[in-house]
Amino acid sequence: MVFGGSPMFHTRFTRIGIVIAVAGLAVLGASLFHWVQTTRSKGPLFSTNDYEWVVSQASSKPALSRDEIWDLPASCTKQFYTTEINNLKATLAAHNATKPPPVILDPPRNKGIPVSPDMQRTNDALDRHLQVGLQNNRAITEVAKIYGPYSSEEYESLSKALDENNLAIDPLWFTTRFHLQFLIKKWMADAAELKDQRITRGEVLKLVEPGGGSNLTLAVTMGIVNAKTNDAKIDVAAKHLLSLAAFSDTAAKTIRTTCADVIPIKQVIANTSYGTDIERWPIETPVSFWAGIALAILGLMFGPVMMWVRAAKD
Repeated sequence: MVFGGSPMFHTRFTRIGIVIAVAGLAVLGASLFHWVQTTRSKGPLFSTNDYEWVVSQASSKPALSRDEIWDLPASCTKQFYTTEINNLKATLAAHNATKPPPVILDPPRNKGIPVSPDMQRTNDALDRHLQVGLQNNRAITEVAKIYGPYSSEEYESLSKALDENNLAIDPLWFTTRFHLQFLIKKWMADAAELKDQRITRGEVLKLVEPGGGSNLTLAVTMGIVNAKTNDAKIDVAAKHLLSLAAFSDTAAKTIRTTCADVIPIKQVIANTSYGTDIERWPIETPVSFWAGIALAILGLMFGPVMMWVRAAKD
């Protein structure tokens, strides 16, 4: 018992244990370094920032990026609808004050072949039907040149009305009146459903970028593509986002510059949270991690265990 418990042997076993423990810690350190360099996780310590957009004047936090809110109140936009409706009503009143020109039909064609009276009546009816179709189509085309293309809803209604008119009134005069009445009803309906609009300048610029407007209609896409300057592209995109498609480009820009409230905003860090993926270390580098742990534990236990074994032998 005296030999096994001598201070000399106790010191020797302790030193050996320390060396083994240090070796284990070195393996763990190397394992940790390797894991940090190769891991696909976020590492032993990471931070996550939550961002928010705030009004520039309402926060003193440094701005990470800046933008603008464009608020378009319906109360301001409505006056432009009212002006457009009044102009259309005035145009319709002036049109109604004119007298429709008489309908002139081409005389029946004489084919030079004698036919029975019934056959002649059938031919005359067919000839009139063809003339009705030609004059109606000509009227639809001429009005579209002046006021723009029809919607599918209007085109169907107009075609039906022209068929029922059956050249009782000059088709061009009739189509012009019908179209003006339709526009007045449409503008009044749209004015009654106006809502406040809010967009950001960043959304507008995104649409202007190549490929930024994948969900746009063909007309809007072509309008952006054909615009000659970047400001003109912005005007087309803003017109679409602010639901001002019914107006001309010039009128839409006037509405935006007159009615829209521009509010500068900035993106700031709302708060920062910290975390760790250290639990991934033994999973992703199991050999080096557990070898280091084993050596460290063995080193710590080596001195006491060897002293106990030595003492048991003695």
